[in-house]
Amino acid sequence: MPGVVLFAGVCAVIYFVVGIRFDEVFIADTPTPLGEFIVLLLILLFAGGMVWVYRKKWAATRNIIGGSLIILLITYLISEYWVHFSPGLGAMGALCCNDRLSDLSGIK
Repeated sequence: MPGVVLFAGVCAVIYFVVGIRFDEVFIADTPTPLGEFIVLLLILLFAGGMVWVYRKKWAATRNIIGGSLIILLITYLISEYWVHFSPGLGAMGALCCNDRLSDLSGIK
């Protein structure tokens, strides 16, 4: 069995366990469950890690992980100090931006 299939299976179990375990714990005063946020962060980190493992391009990995973390930080600051909304939406936005970040890195 290829390593990618095994990794996907392990990730699915980790996502499920973490999502269920921390579903009732919320981030500070936001309506975002901690489990949802952790799972989205893991997906972002694993996406950058898989680009590094399969492409060995540091610029692409840096753009995906760094860009995602910057989007998350900006989203958190806006939701904390300006308009109150779920920072989980920022994590989903960072997931959507990964495709654009990979285009900027020239990995397609």
